[in-house]
Amino acid sequence: MNTFIALTLCALLSQEDGSKSQARDLIEKLRSNKLEERENATRKLKELGQAAIPELEKATKDADLDVRGRVTGILAEIRLVNELVTKA
Repeated sequence: MNTFIALTLCALLSQEDGSKSQARDLIEKLRSNKLEERENATRKLKELGQAAIPELEKATKDADLDVRGRVTGILAEIRLVNELVTKA
């Protein structure tokens, strides 16, 4: 039983690290000169949902105004969806 719990915790921590890394990579793609790449990154960050919030919050202080604006919108949408789901 203890082995199962340890393996489950390791899997969860690994997923969390993967989500953070994925969120950072996607935030970096928000800098792309290609609209399609920025739009895809935006969509994928929204799909990550709450897992992306810590990295998105860091990006609200980004030097790039466009990145900050996009990130602020993504955060607002994720929080709204979470609020609606919680109330349902």
